[in-house]
Amino acid sequence: MGGNKKKTLAAMEKEQAREELRKQGSEKKKKDEKKEDKLRSKSEYIMSLSEADVMKVIKSVPYITPYTLSKLTGVKVSVARILLKQYEEKGLLNKVGGYSGRGIYTSKVAA
Repeated sequence: MGGNKKKTLAAMEKEQAREELRKQGSEKKKKDEKKEDKLRSKSEYIMSLSEADVMKVIKSVPYITPYTLSKLTGVKVSVARILLKQYEEKGLLNKVGGYSGRGIYTSKVAA
């Protein structure tokens, strides 16, 4: 019986704006730009830390997780996770445990 209700002016304006964006294809461009910005910001964090500073922090504790590295260095957890994986690939760290991206690492020098 009822039927669709009449949309409010604000809802109609938003819908119209979305349709215009779809026609222009700028919505996809914005998503790509956001991804590039995220990658740039992570690489800036990584570049701001020197390997010697990070290794000092790692050697000062018996084991290191991405969370503890992020707290001790002041970077995001995702950046800390990337750093730890890079150091493991270089052979500076041993992965001794962990699950779902939450690895537990020890320094090969300390081991």
